[in-house]
Amino acid sequence: MTVSAFDFVLKLEDANVAPDSPCYRPPSWPPPDDWVVSESANGEPVSRWPDSIWDLSFIVGYRFRLHFSGVPHGTETLGTRNQRQLRLLTTWMIWGQEGARAALTLKQQFLRIRRIVVVCEKNRILAADLTRFPKVLEQVADLFKTRKEQSAVILLLDRLRRARGTIGFELLDEEGISELARTFADAAAGDINYRKVEQTAYIPTRIWTYQLRRLRECLDDFLQHKSQVEECFAFCADAYAHNFGSLENALRKGERHPKLLPFSDERRDGSRTGRRNPGSFIETAENFGIDTLLRKWVAPKTKEIDIKSLGAYLTLVQQLGMRTSLTLLSSEKKKLQASERTACCGRTTHL
Repeated sequence: MTVSAFDFVLKLEDANVAPDSPCYRPPSWPPPDDWVVSESANGEPVSRWPDSIWDLSFIVGYRFRLHFSGVPHGTETLGTRNQRQLRLLTTWMIWGQEGARAALTLKQQFLRIRRIVVVCEKNRILAADLTRFPKVLEQVADLFKTRKEQSAVILLLDRLRRARGTIGFELLDEEGISELARTFADAAAGDINYRKVEQTAYIPTRIWTYQLRRLRECLDDFLQHKSQVEECFAFCADAYAHNFGSLENALRKGERHPKLLPFSDERRDGSRTGRRNPGSFIETAENFGIDTLLRKWVAPKTKEIDIKSLGAYLTLVQQLGMRTSLTLLSSEKKKLQASERTACCGRTTHL
């Protein structure tokens, strides 16, 4: 299967990486050994793809390292081949289609997958061959004790499985993931401290109806205020481009000087610097008639909004629009008991 590098892009929010940086996306798949996965503040290479340690501290904004061969003062080491498979999985978890958006989420996902790969290494098998060794899979089940961790690792393994065509292999196939989930369920059933909660195999009608109503309400609100939102976004983008010289400069965190930021509560005279300050973002939102809209969907409790609220709202609408389209595309007609019924089919995280 041919995989385009354009299918990959860094998903971490607030990352110190510009779109023209080599760290923004791999040049090809699988990534070449000379690909720079992280740079310093001066643009010098810090970590390359085959390195045993990826130092992503500058990208994340604080000390952040991923250890592939072993952890400091630890005994859990990985061989060359399992390190490579772990790097491929990690690359997808960072730059892939469903890449992590938060650094903490990425670290948790990496550590969970690494623990599984370490078990494979201890049993002298490749991570990609885990499904063929049920006894090793039983050891994997012992790694995750809490329901929260169990649910998280099942969901992550399923995402990696669905991306097997891109990654090139799967850590567990569908049957293996089902067996792991059954093992978790059996362990929970035997725990006297485990409070069993009955769950249906479907979303209850009242909850599904409520979700559809809220989704429709949000999209209707957007369509009603579409022109105001677009005009406000254009106004804000123009303010940033004016103060920084271009939008590209405004997106480079290292070049963001606080005095150049628009939408400050302090109205400074920009006659000498050329800086444009329209005032607080709340005033701007009120001028375009979208302040109530943002408070309703982004800040329903605090009612406080700023320039980030506009970005959060646009992300919300984008995600709702994509989910609506996918739901309509995945609707299939199935014949059940000699009568036609419409069933909405798709993956779910309802465990």
